[in-house]
Amino acid sequence: MQVADFAVQHAAICNDVLRVAGCVDDLDARPDDAEAIGQFAAIHAGQDHIGEQDIDRAGVSGQFSDSRFDLAGDVVVKGQTAITGKASLPVELTLFSARWGTDTLSASLRAAGADLSIVQPLFGAGDAAVLKNVTGRLTADVSARGTPKAKTFGGFIEIANGSAQVVPTGVTISNVNGHISGTTTATGQDSIVVDSLRVFTAGKTPGRLLLKGWVTKLLTSEPIFNLAIGLDQFHALDRRSLADVYLTTTQSIRLKGSVAAPTLEGALSVDRKLFRFRVW
Repeated sequence: MQVADFAVQHAAICNDVLRVAGCVDDLDARPDDAEAIGQFAAIHAGQDHIGEQDIDRAGVSGQFSDSRFDLAGDVVVKGQTAITGKASLPVELTLFSARWGTDTLSASLRAAGADLSIVQPLFGAGDAAVLKNVTGRLTADVSARGTPKAKTFGGFIEIANGSAQVVPTGVTISNVNGHISGTTTATGQDSIVVDSLRVFTAGKTPGRLLLKGWVTKLLTSEPIFNLAIGLDQFHALDRRSLADVYLTTTQSIRLKGSVAAPTLEGALSVDRKLFRFRVW
């Protein structure tokens, strides 16, 4: 069976891939020749849903040549390209097996001012949704380089003018702006830096939250962290049957240490009642 025929049959099963095109040589004549794979394209057009999010179009195309697999794809939401991605991967491929090659690799995933609502499915849907009515803009640039045995990752994520309803608390957050960056070295050392994350709430007094800090060894069983949170009349809970709670830190709340030995300290005012605490 030729790869093109194989792909078309699977597209019919999935029925959401509208076009699959391929070109192959005679694999039966050269069963170990990976260069016979050629090209493919898979495009989904027309509205679909991920959770409650409408997806206008999603597509991916690829080509295999000279032991290298090149891929490119995009996602369109609300008429705008939300995400683009591409990769160039070294692959040793035969008809019956595939394994990483030894050459270099590169990959990137980018979003330039994409509609922030594309992340809403990550927070549940329907009655299980944690966030609803997500708006704002998302910018991201994440890349990978190196070789299959020594990969490095790096990039950042930015949120601009975000807003959402936090379902469990009944509070709507707005003017969400933040920048988070991260890197991973070829030896597996990683770090995430929250340069700043600002969140505002409405209420009897406009409130705000500021988060800064860093996390390292996130990909291990023992992450190390140092995070600081400042609150000023932040509307934390708006449940008529429970409470209407506003929080202010007279000293920043600091969470630091490791998963095995964390410490939490600071001073917090809840509706003008002061609570001091230290946990370790």
